[in-house]
Amino acid sequence: MFRIARRFNSTYTRLKFFTKPDCMLCYEAKTVLESALKDVRPEMRDCISEVENIDITLPENKDWFASYRYDIPVLHVEREKFKKVVFMHKFDHEEIVEELDQEL
Repeated sequence: MFRIARRFNSTYTRLKFFTKPDCMLCYEAKTVLESALKDVRPEMRDCISEVENIDITLPENKDWFASYRYDIPVLHVEREKFKKVVFMHKFDHEEIVEELDQEL
């Protein structure tokens, strides 16, 4: 499921993308995220897990719906022993690349 970090340290990055069906902002944000992932340095890209897509409208995600129903799209960038970074609404390509390209 998750790739193991090969360089710098053993910290890997988990990405959780919160979305819902028929959300144009979510579609645009996903396009920006996919593009940003391609621009992250390869050695840092190896530290990133696959993106977990979470549909907040599903019954099992009702807590996420309560938290994010007015804020999607949302991206969580999670790393062990580091504070979670959250991007919301309209994603900025350069900001995401900068965050994911950091050596920890």
